[in-house]
Amino acid sequence: MPIAHNKTIGKKSSTDIHIEFEGDDNHIRVKNGKGLLQYTFPQQWILTPAKEGRSKFINFVTFTPIEQELTAIYGLAGRNFARFVPGMSHIFSRYSGKVLEEDRAVVESQHPRPIPETLRIEAHVPADGPQVRFRNRWYDFLVNDEPRVRLDPETTSS
Repeated sequence: MPIAHNKTIGKKSSTDIHIEFEGDDNHIRVKNGKGLLQYTFPQQWILTPAKEGRSKFINFVTFTPIEQELTAIYGLAGRNFARFVPGMSHIFSRYSGKVLEEDRAVVESQHPRPIPETLRIEAHVPADGPQVRFRNRWYDFLVNDEPRVRLDPETTSS
């Protein structure tokens, strides 16, 4: 299924997907239709409308590693419309929960494995560009001497 959120935010999306992206060492900007995802390495993103308009919806998410195979995801959503409609915050909260459940289905269906040292052993399509950019950056982080925050009390951060 090409649309991850086919019952919520993507149900009217075309399967003819055109992704535009750009990036530098620590940032990736992905435009797909009406959305703009701005990712900042190593673990946060902001999703906003791709075009400026009167009505805005912003989704800010961070990913916090807890253990080797456990990550906490924290998010904050905001909007500047329907602010005074009774019950609207509850409706948006429930809708966001449905979107997250669609995300969960996709994430839990994956079979994580270590990032290969070379991405050439995998087949990629143009829409994989942002992920390839991220994985190259993540691999650089793992093999280089960048400062790291350590939770182990016996070690110090570099």
